[in-house]
Amino acid sequence: MNTIIKNYNFDGVWHFTDRANLDSIEKNKGLLSLGELERRGIEIPLPGGNEWSHDADRNKNLHEYVHLAFVDDHPMLFRAKEDNRIKDLNPWHSNC
Repeated sequence: MNTIIKNYNFDGVWHFTDRANLDSIEKNKGLLSLGELERRGIEIPLPGGNEWSHDADRNKNLHEYVHLAFVDDHPMLFRAKEDNRIKDLNPWHSNC
């Protein structure tokens, strides 16, 4: 990932979540994939994805990965805010 960030001149990676999810992230010691959340029986107060996106992730086994973005204005963030799935944005950014 560091190679991609360097080659394309990204400033890091982003994970977008609602502030309502921060206690759960802290309690469970970090960001977890949808698959891991399901195995542990953890419910997220305000998931960023909708049922369609979760089903699509499961169908392609992408539910085993935490979704990150290389840009802070990702189109999926726009849609999640528009659909009111993210009400109080807390963007997490890492310079890796």
